Amino acid sequence: MKFTAKNLHKQWKVFYRSRYGKVGFYILMVFIVISLLAPVLVHGNPFAAIPTEDYFSPIQEMNHPLNFTAVNSSYAITSSEYGTSAVSYYLFMPGLANGTYSIYAISPKNASSTYLFHIDGIPENLYAFSVFNSTTGISQENLMVSTNNTIYMGNVVCSYNSLTDSSSVHMSNMIKTRSTNGEILSDYTSSKTYALSDPSIISSQFLTSSPLSYVYTLSENNSKYYVNTFYTSNLTHYWSREISVKPTNLYFYGQEFENPSETRIIITAGDNIYSYNYNGTLEYNEKYNFTLSNLIIPSDYQIYPSHKNDAFTFAGKDVYSINIETGENKVIYSSPQMISALGTSAATTPTEPPSIFMVSTATNVYSLGMNNGNLSVANTIKVPFGVNNIKYYTSGTFLLSNTTSGDIIYLINPSIQYPFSWHASLNRKITAPVLFNNPYPENKSLDNAPAIAVLSGKNLIVYSFEGQAAVLPPTSKTLSGISLPLGANNAGNNVWTIFIDSFPTDLEVGFAAGIITIIISVVVSMVIGYYSGILSSFWETVSLAIFLIPGLPLFIVLATILGPTLINLILIFSLLGWPFVTFSLIGVVRSIKSRVFVESAIVSNLSTTKILRRHILPNMGTLLVYLTSINIGGAVAAVSTYEILGLAPLTIPTWGGMLNGFLGDYYGISKYPWIYVPALLALTLFILAFIFISRGIDEVANPRLGGRK
Repeated sequence: MKFTAKNLHKQWKVFYRSRYGKVGFYILMVFIVISLLAPVLVHGNPFAAIPTEDYFSPIQEMNHPLNFTAVNSSYAITSSEYGTSAVSYYLFMPGLANGTYSIYAISPKNASSTYLFHIDGIPENLYAFSVFNSTTGISQENLMVSTNNTIYMGNVVCSYNSLTDSSSVHMSNMIKTRSTNGEILSDYTSSKTYALSDPSIISSQFLTSSPLSYVYTLSENNSKYYVNTFYTSNLTHYWSREISVKPTNLYFYGQEFENPSETRIIITAGDNIYSYNYNGTLEYNEKYNFTLSNLIIPSDYQIYPSHKNDAFTFAGKDVYSINIETGENKVIYSSPQMISALGTSAATTPTEPPSIFMVSTATNVYSLGMNNGNLSVANTIKVPFGVNNIKYYTSGTFLLSNTTSGDIIYLINPSIQYPFSWHASLNRKITAPVLFNNPYPENKSLDNAPAIAVLSGKNLIVYSFEGQAAVLPPTSKTLSGISLPLGANNAGNNVWTIFIDSFPTDLEVGFAAGIITIIISVVVSMVIGYYSGILSSFWETVSLAIFLIPGLPLFIVLATILGPTLINLILIFSLLGWPFVTFSLIGVVRSIKSRVFVESAIVSNLSTTKILRRHILPNMGTLLVYLTSINIGGAVAAVSTYEILGLAPLTIPTWGGMLNGFLGDYYGISKYPWIYVPALLALTLFILAFIFISRGIDEVANPRLGGRK
């Protein structure tokens, strides 16, 4: 049957009555529409990585359940957080086991817990700190914990066995002070203990300066409130002062001052602030028109005293500076929304203000800089969750977290649009992240292996500060604010962008390779089938030689010589595919040549070109359309196969390129179905579309199949 424009309408009606042909046609139309809309649906380079915070996550070094119930989610680490002492490698945590409250040491190497000592009540605060001995020149690591009416303190002793690569920890010189009806109760101790004049402890703080070291507590007794001071050497009571209102927090200023008289004990109590000298002298008591939240005293201010040193806090929408020596306060920034957290970097110098302030609201995080005593916004950072905890790390970097949702983000450059290094989300409540040194993983420096510890439920989780690429599931809004309908792969590529950009690419490869293959095949088959002699034999031999050469090695050789570009890819598949189609057409050409109307044309001295064009080619039309549809689907399948094997270029967005990850992860489709399933589905439907179309065309060419009635 001739496939001509004259009877095209009739043949289309036959094709459209075919259920296979109709389904294939509509599938193909969907693919063509998506291809045309691809520039509108996606923009930019499909292989451009999304911001690192969207697909980078910290390396999880440990996630292990504890064999006790953590109490108050309160735990501490040694004050030498990034030091090299063995104590730096333990987390200390209060816990409840078998109805008894105790203090435990947790090894970040294997999550093993070591019982240290028993406490009589619910722990309120736990501190690990160092006390420097000016006589011996050695710093002693200490633990201090307070309960409702007792202070416990002792030395932390660690040992390491190089033969077994194991360490152990225990307490020594434990002391305990408690007041019950005016009597002293001592626990196992080698030091002298004294009564607390105000027994119900609210909170505790410590001082690590030389030559004297103290413990400070806030306490309540008969509805009266006190600040108390003890020597850390033996918890000897030094002094107490009554406070007129209930205190909330206690801070110490001057941990490394050479002159103790310049240090300050600062107490916040609602809208009041108290400042005491180390000997108990009240320096000032100020009442503000706002309620004080947590104070931030930059770490560099603990080195040198200065009348310019300020503490910082926030209330409502305002950030305040409070002069540490005088108590004078000033609004230095007003936010458009209620502030949920505040953090500062280290000071520029020990007497200058911090270089970076971080303020979080419900929707944004603001990076602020100090200018003439006031803060101004340097950068506005969008964060998809509310930040309620900001912790300064080092060199202008911060940890931002939401302890309710379990989100942690590592901010490395507050001045850029996407300032984060990685994002971790546990999707459940966590404690505030704790920074510590964890040298146990391999290839870690003993003096610089910063890690983060959080408690989530019964599990202690430790993250490295190092980020690693992770596959991101589909999400409507990432940390940077972009939408990822199909998630992101471990290279940070937007899978949706690659998937949509693959439509025009695969259609281009399929149609171009299929049509070029048919053109070459038609020309060669007519030469071989119509002519005879040397010319026919030569092309038949060439076709057979190419057909018999293994396709995979030939493809690799040609791709290496020509280069793995899209155009070269089309040419290679066309050159490799035409022999098969040619042998399918040779018999058809010879059959048509033997018919009467062709012989009549030859007798009439019609030129060979006209015979081929007017008589042979039109009678091959339906078969050519059929073979073209098969070749288009086959070309896309071949390209995809080579890309899955890594033999074709992966720098071009194609469905086969999206499936390349199968080689390294055969279970990827179960772990990351959003990456592989769309490409598999599109590839399958595309090939099926042309199989169905060819089936519909077959019914046009062969009415006996039932397509025509």
